[in-house]
Formats: sequence, structure tokens, C-alpha cells
Amino acid sequence: MVSQVFSLRVSYEGEQRRLVLRKGPQETHLHILLKVLAYLFFWNRDLTIEPSFRHHGYRPDLLAMRPHPDPKIVEDEIDLWVECKQVKLAKLDDLVRYCNAPIYWFHTLRHLKRAVLPRSLKKFKRLSKVVMIGISEETRVLEQYLDAEWVILTDDDGNLQVYISSLMDPVLIGLSEFYPESP
Repeated sequence: MVSQVFSLRVSYEGEQRRLVLRKGPQETHLHILLKVLAYLFFWNRDLTIEPSFRHHGYRPDLLAMRPHPDPKIVEDEIDLWVECKQVKLAKLDDLVRYCNAPIYWFHTLRHLKRAVLPRSLKKFKRLSKVVMIGISEETRVLEQYLDAEWVILTDDDGNLQVYISSLMDPVLIGLSEFYPESP
């Protein structure tokens, strides 16, 4: 199978950017959409999508780095780690242990509710430090428009809306922080 390349033009906060994402043969359109939404969520951060960087054998979907506070150390350190797919809870637990940066996990709200049960939090105690962001099922309609031009606007309540020329009405991006029940 051949990989597919998506070229997405996004206008937001008076700035226009072009995002190019490659969908691997086994990768889903939802995974690509989650990466785009995470990128929008952190619009003002200097993020790399699909970096080749690995940390303790793990590779993020999006990553921000910062210079090390000690000027004698040349290597940058992780500033933000983002996962955008189905992830094993053990991996997230390990990342919290090995990584001193904030870790975010983007998926559908329905998936997060099924994946992170109270018994999971008992087994993986560090999971509470992972910020989980769920997208609404309605937002998944955007999977069909990954090659379009998106104009992102914020409504009076601070919600993100996507305007796509071929759609009559804007799509409200439903992103919400998910807090699992305590064990």
C-alpha cells in the first residue's frame, strides 16, 4: 500500500500556515485528524508534527523542544509531548516516568471514556498526570476535508469553528478535557 499525503492550509488568528501530513498504509484518517486538531490546540507553540525523535524507545505524534536551562548542555529538552491515537496505557505511564514535560493524549471522547477506567488508574498511577483531550464525534466529519483550506475562527465562547469553502455551515470543533473517574 502507498502512503497518502495531505496538504492542509489553515488560517487562524490572522496567520496562515500549510501543514503537510503523510498517512502511512496502516494509519487511519482519524489519526491524521487528531494530529491536525492537536496542532490547532497548541497553535502558539513551536510544534513538530511526526518528528523522528525518540525518547526511551517512544516516538510522539507532535513534539515541542526547548533549550536546556544549563548553557553548558547543548542538547535541547522536551517541552511538550503529544499522542494522538490509540495508545497503550503502559506507554503513557512510562512517558510520565521518563519525561519531565507535559504529556497530552488526544482521541475521541468516547474512546477515552472506554479506555481509561477507574481500575486502569489503580494499575497505572501516573496516568492522572496525562492531560486527556477528547474530540466530539461530530468533529470527525472533518476527516473528509484533510486536503481542503480551513479557516479557523473563535466564537464568543472561545470555541473553535472550522470554515471550509465546500461546506455551507461551519463545523464546531468539539475539544474537551477528559477527567477519568477516580478508583
